[in-house]
Amino acid sequence: MDLDHFQIDCRIKEQQVRFLQSMRVNADERMNAGLLNIGMIWQRFTSPAQFQQRADIGNGYSNWAINQLLMRLAYDCP
Repeated sequence: MDLDHFQIDCRIKEQQVRFLQSMRVNADERMNAGLLNIGMIWQRFTSPAQFQQRADIGNGYSNWAINQLLMRLAYDCP
């Protein structure tokens, strides 16, 4: 997931907060990602990166990772 490589930069804190907030996924997007993975199970082997990205969205990991980065911005960049 791209968020795993996100670099905190306190000089552009507000811009990063806005960017991270815009990356959040809603319940419908989570459901769609999960259903796509169920419907296209073969992609676990043929397109593992895409399959994993949808899994991360479907199980809420992407929103959790965003929350962690936002907490780091709040804590590390007063």
